[in-house]
This record gives sequence, C-alpha cells and structure tokens, in this order.
Amino acid sequence: MKDVQGILLSVGQYETLTAEALRRLDPEVILAPLVAPHYDILDLVRDLREMDYRGAIRAYCNPLPSLKMVRAEVEQIWAECDFEIFEVPQMGDNLN
Repeated sequence: MKDVQGILLSVGQYETLTAEALRRLDPEVILAPLVAPHYDILDLVRDLREMDYRGAIRAYCNPLPSLKMVRAEVEQIWAECDFEIFEVPQMGDNLN
C-alpha cells in the first residue's frame, strides 16, 4: 500500500482478487483498464458483484468512438453499479 497525498492506494492483480481481499481492504473505488490481456471490465464487474462489492468502479481506456455500448453492457450486468469510464489520450495526442 502507498500513501499518495493522503490517499491510501493498494495495487492488485485481477487473478488474485478474492472476496476476502475485498473485505480486508474495503476499497471505496476500484480502478482498472477497460480491456486487459486476461480480462475485461465486464469480467471484473461480474466478479465484484458476486463478491458483494459496494464501492465505485472506474475504468480507463484510450479514446473510443462511443462509450454508450460499454456502459449499457455494465448496466445489464449490474444496474446499480457506480461505474464510469475515463478516456486517456495516447502519448502525442493533442491535449488542447
């Protein structure tokens, strides 16, 4: 765990995520990539729902043409989920 400007951060891997770890850490927010080599955000949302997670979920990704489809898929899995997607520009993208 790291203390970054008053925020306690824990870094973990999807493969090691367990209900017991969630209870022990009791995170307010989970930040994860929209798509990773061995899972995507839909897998994570399903797992977190089954583990009775109640905090927010934030995904990050490169800019996409439309985020509506992803949000709709998350809502089908877990309608009450506090879910948001942050688009992160790639290096060299114009940030103006």
